[in-house]
Amino acid sequence: MTRSAISTGKIDARDRAKVRGRRDRRPSRPDDAWVLLDEWLASSGYGAIDPAAMPALDLDAYLSSTAHIHIDAQERLRQLAIFCEDTFVRVAPSALDRIYQTGLRIDDEDAYLWHSRGIAAKRAALRSPSPSPRWQKLALRCFHRARELDPEDAGIAYSLAHWHYDFGDASEAAEWFDETLRLEPAHGYAMLYRAHGLSDELRWAEAAEAYAAVPLDTFVGRKAYLVDIVAESRGHCLLHAGDHAGAAVEFERLLDRIEKDTGRSNAIDVRSLGEACRGPLRERLGERFERVASLLSDDA
Repeated sequence: MTRSAISTGKIDARDRAKVRGRRDRRPSRPDDAWVLLDEWLASSGYGAIDPAAMPALDLDAYLSSTAHIHIDAQERLRQLAIFCEDTFVRVAPSALDRIYQTGLRIDDEDAYLWHSRGIAAKRAALRSPSPSPRWQKLALRCFHRARELDPEDAGIAYSLAHWHYDFGDASEAAEWFDETLRLEPAHGYAMLYRAHGLSDELRWAEAAEAYAAVPLDTFVGRKAYLVDIVAESRGHCLLHAGDHAGAAVEFERLLDRIEKDTGRSNAIDVRSLGEACRGPLRERLGERFERVASLLSDDA
């Protein structure tokens, strides 16, 4: 009974969106400066540039045009890179990285720049149509450099943990997730992926406990679907640990939510849920799952 691609972390809808917010965590500056920069970027058209023209983007002109905004030049470049990232990280990653390189020539000891560059490089590696060790290696180098500059930042430790989760080895990832939690004990995403790692190692009882400890209020708005991932994953682990009653409770809660909103089924491995309800939990949940499966079929 395999877990879903999202729950295993193979689909990662979190990195830029959650680690530091849509426009990224920012150094302390007057709020009005950020409003000005947000408004300037929104009206700039930079996010709609032809990918073929992106490598020739005039960064000096950008810095000159935004010089009236009282934010350091390298930070304005970082915000430009983040603004353009979704559009160009797959089709023009080198051009996107040039923005970071320009910022680092201004200040190569800016941990924000190194960390943000690493996130962009990791996204480039994950979204590349073919294996991309260049971007994988660059991401890791950037994260380590950011860590050297700011060893107490939980977000950087988390990025290192997730890099190893995606590209490295499970034991190294676990150590970095533990380090993240040392720095920020209530880091919900670190707790979630630490639980995923235990599950991947088939340490069912430990994983079930780890999922139970994940603070569900971490996942709000567009990330609310992860509440269902936690329930599905914990039920899966309890089932394999031999606690059928506990697994049934988790799956019942999940079925409750799907019945209220069938769209929630897109986030979880319904096949895995079905195998549980048609197999070991058939007597308790079999009929109910079939009714839910019929609703999902009607919505298809």
